[in-house]
Amino acid sequence: MRHMNESKKDIGFLSGGIGTIFISVTKIVENKVCGYFYSPFYRKLIYFENFAQMYIMADTLVRKLTKEERAYLKPVINPEKNCYSIKPKIYFFALNILSLEDNTWHGIMSYSGCKQKTYFKNSKEMLKKMNALLGITNIEDPEVK
Repeated sequence: MRHMNESKKDIGFLSGGIGTIFISVTKIVENKVCGYFYSPFYRKLIYFENFAQMYIMADTLVRKLTKEERAYLKPVINPEKNCYSIKPKIYFFALNILSLEDNTWHGIMSYSGCKQKTYFKNSKEMLKKMNALLGITNIEDPEVK
């Protein structure tokens, strides 16, 4: 895992796609991940108590945006004033949702400690990768497709 003084440039922030979501994991209690996520379109931090809750709330926000809203709204991506600046944090993820096909997310993920981007073909795969990076083996299985 990376140190708290890591640079935002090291994480490989993403732009474009249907929605970008930043996730800051602040604690893990009994295999449940707690933290905050931030959508540049909504410009506010949203607290979650597990990945299932985070996914459901983020999915709702992403699906609310119409194509017209995404074209008109200018996302504010300033991680130092939102999710990235949260301390203490254990891990940081940046998700770029490229499409919402078959009622699931398809996209790219970058995260603390890795300059490469990881593709995910569905939401369940994304959550499994996130849990694996955090060393969680007892994975929550929300109604994620």
